[in-house]
Amino acid sequence: MLFVVATLTALTVAIRTRNRLTHEGRTLEQWTAEAERANRLRFSSTTAVEDLERARKAIRAIGTNGVPELLSLLNAPRDLGISDRVANFLATNLPSFGIAIRNPSQRWIQGIRGFEALGEAAAPWIPELVAATTNNIGYGSPALVAVGVPALPAMTNLLSSSAFPLTGNLIGAFANAIYSGRIPESAATLALPSLLAVADSKDSHARSYALTALGAIHQQPADCIPTLLKAVSDPSPQIQENAIRALGAFGPIAGEQVSVVAARFNGAPWTTRHAICSALARWPDGSAVSVPILLQGLRDPELTIRISAATALGEIRANPEQVLPALMKTTAETNESLRIMTLQSIGHFGTNALPAKALLEAHLQDPNPSVRDTAATALKRVRGEIPPP
Repeated sequence: MLFVVATLTALTVAIRTRNRLTHEGRTLEQWTAEAERANRLRFSSTTAVEDLERARKAIRAIGTNGVPELLSLLNAPRDLGISDRVANFLATNLPSFGIAIRNPSQRWIQGIRGFEALGEAAAPWIPELVAATTNNIGYGSPALVAVGVPALPAMTNLLSSSAFPLTGNLIGAFANAIYSGRIPESAATLALPSLLAVADSKDSHARSYALTALGAIHQQPADCIPTLLKAVSDPSPQIQENAIRALGAFGPIAGEQVSVVAARFNGAPWTTRHAICSALARWPDGSAVSVPILLQGLRDPELTIRISAATALGEIRANPEQVLPALMKTTAETNESLRIMTLQSIGHFGTNALPAKALLEAHLQDPNPSVRDTAATALKRVRGEIPPP
């Protein structure tokens, strides 16, 4: 028994000291684990964003000397080795050792977090990241695009030769990199020819992601909008939804196609109806077509659609004589989020919403503080004390 404990202890020490790259007393692997923890909690913890930035700064302080280890994490085998199994035994049975549970996907994600912290500094290792992208589908792609703009030529080359499921995973990671600001939309146009080709391919998984990426870039509308309009009529609800959301991302430029999108509302799945409401909000010049659809959305059985329709009507701000009575009626709904968005939309009509003044005043007594605050702001806009946004 003593021998087993001594052996386990020795292995624990080896596990703890294997990584010599440290910052502020913590190893690179520990900092990448902290980055993943904070990233996972960033929308639910008040300190997670600060913790994530601290971890990223630590990884950058260790610098590119840590790239070989990050690649090792990214390329970790799918099967646990003996040291990993021992570590998991200790983590489960002897928590005082302070060892975390190890699994391959956790290591892969830690590798991604490391490359996200390094960004363009990791550009010299793009060939190794391309290899990881093809060898570890689903995890290599985010690490490659985390390098940012320098990775774009390699990514577009991969798109020309990749197949399911790599193509879709790679494009999905690329779109996320645009949304997160790692790749500017103007630079991302380099990938448009490849994305348009994928959007017309038979790979439905990749097509769906390609449409999303076209919306994330929302550049060169003359090339992109015809492809998106074609996809709106696709039999796949997911393809339809992504195409509609992408058209909405182009804003008023795509507004001439409002009737094509609005025509898909009736009979569509609720996710597609939600996408339609969101897109219609971006096209105020199409109010003659969109307002009747959005008023219908206010009566939709799905709460999410009612909230989206109420929000969109406040963005468009058209036909107050028709829209305001419907919004005023909707403020009687029991759901607080719907009441908040409806009151906000009434306020967006400014002084045109004076008929709703008494209703807004009544909502100043609402038991929910957020509803009261929204009603107070809307009332100021209706009175002309502050302008609509």
